[in-house]
Amino acid sequence: MKKSALIIGEFKKAEHGFTGTLQTLAIKANITLQPNHEKQGNQPDFIVLHGQNEIGVGWERSDDRGHY
Repeated sequence: MKKSALIIGEFKKAEHGFTGTLQTLAIKANITLQPNHEKQGNQPDFIVLHGQNEIGVGWERSDDRGHY
C-alpha cells in the first residue's frame, strides 16, 4: 500500500511568525502562528490565532527528516 501525506494547511513566513490557511472538510480558516515570546520550560513555541482569538498552540520539532 502506498503511503500518502495529508496536507491540511499552507503557510508563509510573515513579519511575526507564519500566516496561512487551515482547510479540512468542515473548516476553512485563515490563521496565524505567533511566536510565544514568554516561553518557559515545555511551554509551546507558537500560539495559534484565528483573528484575535487563540485556538491552539504548537511546538517546533526535529527528527532525522529535519526541522519542522
